Amino acid sequence: MDNETYNETFIRSYDNAIPNVLCDKLIEKFESNKDQWEHRDKQTTDRGNLTFNEVHCFKYMDTWKEEMEALSDIFKMFTLEYMKQFAANCCFPSKYGFESFKMKKYEPNGIDEFGWHVDVNSAGSMKRWLAFFLYLSDNEEGKTEFPYQKVTTDCKKGTMVLFPPMWPWLHRGTKPIKEPKYFMGSYLHYVE
Repeated sequence: MDNETYNETFIRSYDNAIPNVLCDKLIEKFESNKDQWEHRDKQTTDRGNLTFNEVHCFKYMDTWKEEMEALSDIFKMFTLEYMKQFAANCCFPSKYGFESFKMKKYEPNGIDEFGWHVDVNSAGSMKRWLAFFLYLSDNEEGKTEFPYQKVTTDCKKGTMVLFPPMWPWLHRGTKPIKEPKYFMGSYLHYVE
């Protein structure tokens, strides 16, 4: 293996993965369905501050069906693109499924953030093998930082980020400023 292989981060960011009009539609639907919000308010945990509002979209498919079908197709397309980039060097599962999509809102200039953490940290989360982050709004902050890979992804509307969710990919979301940060996330799971 050459040094370039050792320097690979396996983090990919795709600008304009979804159109702005879909981002706006998702935000509008999120704000119109506050009865579906689950509030996370755990100011100090082993994952830092976990304070935000979220909707588990698959739980409310009567409301979110059209958008979830569109996003599933988009995520599948970018998964194939991602897998193609590493096909010669990696063994990806032939079967996989989605975890419930979660849309989150982080308020600006407050305590809303998701501190340093990894997304596979227990037996229950071991089925995750690829993470998706989709920024639905622009923000000066609200970035995702990966310290070991020395990578930061900007909170840019319509941008999708894919990466392995295991322990080497420690990451955090910085606090948004001025505007709320809207974000959609999911994972691909191993399927038996």
